[in-house]
Amino acid sequence: MFAVAELGDLRGQTIVVTGATSGLGFAAAAALAGAHATVVITARDAAKGDAALQRLRAKAPSPSDVHCGVLDQRSLESVRQFALWLTAAHPTVHCLMLNAGVFGPDFELIGGCESHFLINHLAPFLLVKLLLPALKASPAVSRIVFVSSDSHRDIKSTPDWTLVAVKEYHGPIGFLQHYGWSKLANAQTSIMLAEKLASEGVTHIYVNAVHPGALISTNADSKIPFAQNWLGHIIARIVKSTRPDADFGCLTQVYLAASKDVVEKGYRGQYFVPTAQLGQVTEIGADKESQQQLWELSEKLVKDFV
Repeated sequence: MFAVAELGDLRGQTIVVTGATSGLGFAAAAALAGAHATVVITARDAAKGDAALQRLRAKAPSPSDVHCGVLDQRSLESVRQFALWLTAAHPTVHCLMLNAGVFGPDFELIGGCESHFLINHLAPFLLVKLLLPALKASPAVSRIVFVSSDSHRDIKSTPDWTLVAVKEYHGPIGFLQHYGWSKLANAQTSIMLAEKLASEGVTHIYVNAVHPGALISTNADSKIPFAQNWLGHIIARIVKSTRPDADFGCLTQVYLAASKDVVEKGYRGQYFVPTAQLGQVTEIGADKESQQQLWELSEKLVKDFV
């Protein structure tokens, strides 16, 4: 089984980890910084980011190589500003780990987009577009890691992405449908991006997606309706006691971000499951027409920020 010790020395590599103030993102950033990579984490606000940065620097062998930028994925303008800040400081990026996301029960439209679709898919899609020049600038290997989820398996019919982006799915656990759609979008985008780069003759960028597994959550479980009563609290505690912690749970995305194995085996457009094992997306995830519709819609929605 893959272990962080296998990474070796990552000195000279700049790795961006979004949503890294806690949980999987923080654990992944700590593991990569521990291998001497230059790590840039993101946070929704400066105060949270600074607190996480101090904790990471306390763990890192080279504290001055750990940085933080503000990135609020509820705002495409924030994505654009972060990309400008990052590329000014780091013209070459060796890995972009798209870890940040939202999981919550409330239906919300933000700038005309459903919140899960915006935060979990559209903002990362835009960030990839803005950072591709920096990833292509690497004279060696670059990587993009989409943190997806097996929740995409909950989607049982091919979505009309033009509706998913704006509609409310009614029901007591409708947010699970929104979350599943957004994670399906991550998986489809990973496949499409890998194919597009290959068609352009870009061979040094390795794009893959990952299902991290059922993990101890930060605060998402507390937002689930059934978990807000006494029985829900008991069930949630039992479930959490059987889950791996973030240090273990982040291993697959760390593997994709930095393991030599990914390059040696030529993994592109693949879907990985714990721990560092090849998995498979659903038939809907692999549907080319659905992927193309999603890509074209996403291009249209972010065009004013590119």
